[in-house]
Amino acid sequence: PWIFREIAHVLATGQEAPPPELGEVKSWLLDHLQDHYQLYGEYTGVRSARKHLGWYAQALP
Repeated sequence: PWIFREIAHVLATGQEAPPPELGEVKSWLLDHLQDHYQLYGEYTGVRSARKHLGWYAQALP
């Protein structure tokens, strides 16, 4: 979800954007999981969201 922020930063400054802060990642992750649960239900949503957790973890230091 922070790719657009990174692209805008590179276009504006010509430099790589700093990684997202832990609080940002946590907020996006929780919002994303909540959306998954609402769309798929809790049982399927948890299983569907597993792959996304790895992607969020890549952003962590």
